[in-house]
Amino acid sequence: MSAALPIAQTAAALATTLDETASGAISTRLATITQSMESRFIAAGNTLTLAVESTTAIAEALQNAAGSFETGNGAKAVANLTHAAERLMRISDDVDQRAQAVAAINGTLRQLATHLDDVQKAMKELHIYGFNVKIAAGGQETFVDFADTMSHQIARSEGDVTDLKARLERLTISLGSVIQNDRLLYDESRRIVPHVPQALERDAEALRQHQARLGDVAQQTAAIARSIQSGIAGALAAIQVGDIARQWLEHVQAGYEDLQARTSDPALSEDDRISTRNHIIALLLAHLAAVSEQFSCDTRALIGALRGLGSEADGLVSISKGSQGDEGQGFLRSLEGGIAEADTMIAQIRRADSQVAETLGIIVSTLDGLSDRVTALSDLRLEVQLMALNIGVRCRRAERIGRPVAVIADEIRTKSGTLDVTILAINKAAVRLQNLSDEIRGHVDDGDTQSLSGLGDSLSAIRSAAQSTEHAIGLTQDMAGGVLSALRLTTDELELSLDLGAELDQIAALLRAEMGPDTPLSDRPEHPIRLIMERMGRSYTMVSERVVHDQFLLAGATPLCNLAEATQGSGKGPSDDDDDALFADALF
Repeated sequence: MSAALPIAQTAAALATTLDETASGAISTRLATITQSMESRFIAAGNTLTLAVESTTAIAEALQNAAGSFETGNGAKAVANLTHAAERLMRISDDVDQRAQAVAAINGTLRQLATHLDDVQKAMKELHIYGFNVKIAAGGQETFVDFADTMSHQIARSEGDVTDLKARLERLTISLGSVIQNDRLLYDESRRIVPHVPQALERDAEALRQHQARLGDVAQQTAAIARSIQSGIAGALAAIQVGDIARQWLEHVQAGYEDLQARTSDPALSEDDRISTRNHIIALLLAHLAAVSEQFSCDTRALIGALRGLGSEADGLVSISKGSQGDEGQGFLRSLEGGIAEADTMIAQIRRADSQVAETLGIIVSTLDGLSDRVTALSDLRLEVQLMALNIGVRCRRAERIGRPVAVIADEIRTKSGTLDVTILAINKAAVRLQNLSDEIRGHVDDGDTQSLSGLGDSLSAIRSAAQSTEHAIGLTQDMAGGVLSALRLTTDELELSLDLGAELDQIAALLRAEMGPDTPLSDRPEHPIRLIMERMGRSYTMVSERVVHDQFLLAGATPLCNLAEATQGSGKGPSDDDDDALFADALF
């Protein structure tokens, strides 16, 4: 007997060691599974966050790029190209029409110059008539005063006529500059028209088509981004499966470790130890089966959602690749060449337009001066005529000198009549000059001139819009490619998690190995299993755990699901350590 005791003690010690080894293996495996699961699902969450941020950035970048061509400086640049091309195409017609108007203005100026010569001639003759009045009147004061007054008024008007002739001369010189600039412009137009403006029109049309394509890409991308974000919302709900399974297995591990601690008490009877172990292990096996089934189902759903997102991300990559190329750079090279070739003509157009504007200003100034001075000449003619009448009246009273002075007075009246005809002709010429200047002004479009002057700015705007487009397309490809890679990697990692069932089967086998022979479970109130069951019940955070637990209730125990309903019905709500509200609605 004394020899058998050490053997029995050794066997018991060995059994205890084996139990401790098995217990450690089960706890270690459960801890490893939960840690692996947590890392994989954290990676999935990070991937979904990346997808949200990337699709938002992609949609904004493409929308901004499309907007620059639709409503921004890019759109104005396209309009400028079109206007510039139209102006260049009609340069020859503009020059011809302006040449006709300039020729007509020159003709009118010659007429005005002739009329002013006639006025000057008439004034000289009136001067002579005034001097003759003095001689014929023999120095008589009344007639001398008339002659002096008329001479003073004529002298003042002669200064006005001289000023008018100077204005006409300046206008004639300015018209000569217009003719010279137009001649150079016409020669330059023959060099670059029609191929340069046609190239600008083609570039403008190509830009419009590029704008339309970019708008389509932006819309397609926005639609895919919305679809991805919608899918992400579903995936974010499904991704809770990882947290659910992790917590569930942590509760299994805690229950198992509590079981080990309770059943290792030397004071516990063998029957209580075996019956407690059998019942709790059966409960733990049920939990493992439930979590395995639910995790597998929900993980497959999550993997399907991620694959769908991967397909959408692949669509973004395809769109970005299809939108790439040197299209923007091609526009820039073509535009730079066209604008450089048209640059000489554009400069000539600006000079011609500037000269025309200067000439029109001189015409306006000339017409203003002409109007004032013609009014003064009309007043002079009327005063001279009245003087002649007064001289005639005075001649009747002075018989000795009356006859010769009266003859001179008649000549003065005749000359004032001639002056009146000339003034009327000047007024008609002034009206013609005004009409001709209005005609020229009608062919000068400030908007066209600005569009030509702004071609360099348009090129800069198009370059900026093209760079914005290339940035948006590159961003789309890079970000979508990054999201696609992350989704594929995450999906692969989650597919590895589907092996959880096999790992849990191994743990279940280890648990079953710890079960003893069927032993009746005592229903006495102080049985140690009740404390283990109560602790496990308090640890649950999900409805599904309580459902499983209620299948293993001890005699006299209240179902956990009934307790949860009673708690909710009392208005107290879930406790701080019960996140049923977080998970129940998500998956049940």
